[in-house]
Amino acid sequence: MNTHDLPTPARDASTGKPTLLVIDDEPVILESIVEALQQDFQVLTAEDGMAGVERALETIPDLVITDVNMPLKNGFEVCVELKNNERTSHIPLIMLTALTDEVSRITGLQLGADDYLAKPFNVQELRLRIGKLLERKVRFRDEIRVAIDAPAPLPADPPEKEAPLKDRLKKFILAHFREDDFGVDRLGELIGIERRTLERRMGKEMNMTPNNLIKEVKLMLSKKYLEEERDLQIAQISEKAGFSTPQRFTLDFTDYFGLNPSTYRQNWVRLG
Repeated sequence: MNTHDLPTPARDASTGKPTLLVIDDEPVILESIVEALQQDFQVLTAEDGMAGVERALETIPDLVITDVNMPLKNGFEVCVELKNNERTSHIPLIMLTALTDEVSRITGLQLGADDYLAKPFNVQELRLRIGKLLERKVRFRDEIRVAIDAPAPLPADPPEKEAPLKDRLKKFILAHFREDDFGVDRLGELIGIERRTLERRMGKEMNMTPNNLIKEVKLMLSKKYLEEERDLQIAQISEKAGFSTPQRFTLDFTDYFGLNPSTYRQNWVRLG
């Protein structure tokens, strides 16, 4: 059984496709995007901004595409709500604007949108922009997996001011994740970057928040323990992976992998 084949957040368990949420009040636009992208993505839709925010919080998609002019909540309000919510702030967001509406494009980028595309848009260009935004997170997540699976010990402290941010993140999270007080503030202190700056840099460079990265590392480690240390009880694995309680561990693991820890272990033993 290949652990990389397991579903990651927001991926459809049956297909493994990344999930996109498209928010637009024009049915023709929704239908055209679904038709163009459904072969490679699980495409969810919402017909107004309020429903879009609710669906984003419910599903935690891999990427959001939102129009600017919509009823109930416009695209700017959608962007602000998603980018200021810890659960969704890491999700890349593409804003659709009118061809001549430069003010909206600038406003969207200032509010945290990761990219914009003018209507009418070319589907191939949309696909390329989606791929570029998703690529950074996938690449960094794979690097974290390699670091976790590597049998060699962690390298000596790199020069903090010179080493790439992603290398410092991997090193310090893997070295300190079990500490009771370890969180974003402590991580920023170790790396030498103030919390807000760290959050902005990680969002820009990796499409991830510090909190989500810390949680993902713990979940990847817990999965490794479930596979390799079968004599440990679920509560012991929860503690070893740095979770506050077994209940929190079970909820987070189930939300991330689509299976609770006990079921995952049973399936691993059966198929491994």
